[in-house]
Amino acid sequence: MKLPLALFAIALAACATTPNDASTAPGATAEPTAMLPPDSNRIDEASAPTPFSAAEIQGACPTGATRTFRLTMGDKTVTQSMTFRDADALGTYVEGAVTGPNGVEINHSISAKITWAELQGHASFPRETTTITRRSAVVTAGSFDCWHYQTEDAAGLVSEYDFAIALPGPPIHMTMHRGGTLVQSMELLDWGPR
Repeated sequence: MKLPLALFAIALAACATTPNDASTAPGATAEPTAMLPPDSNRIDEASAPTPFSAAEIQGACPTGATRTFRLTMGDKTVTQSMTFRDADALGTYVEGAVTGPNGVEINHSISAKITWAELQGHASFPRETTTITRRSAVVTAGSFDCWHYQTEDAAGLVSEYDFAIALPGPPIHMTMHRGGTLVQSMELLDWGPR
């Protein structure tokens, strides 16, 4: 992901215009087209459609909206929260805090202003190596109907993301594996406003 916050760098590394067809999701052609994100969310012809448009992310992430995640990398687990600040028609600032297992804050940051289109672009994956399906996912924050993205990079890192259809923004669950070994994972713990 491209956002300067570690969470977005992980969570959104996974949104722009042609008619919707099953070819937008290689390996997912058994899914009815209506069950997939719209092809209008494609950033360019080489990309799979993103789960949400910039407008959908803007609508779900007003000033004060929050997301809290458990992030595990190797044997280290932290809690990462993000709060959207000063949101307007152009974009938002994202305030982030990382807390260790002992409850002590490790890092606190505020991003530069990020446009809604840039946030959409964080969920843009190559069309040829990305499969999109629909499934339910259960995380600490609850049970969600999701678009499930699976993609693999040239180095063999397989990344899977569950984007809750009713909660536009970062994925509610993410795993990254290399050679069958879990590299890192992320899970939504809480969110607001409800």
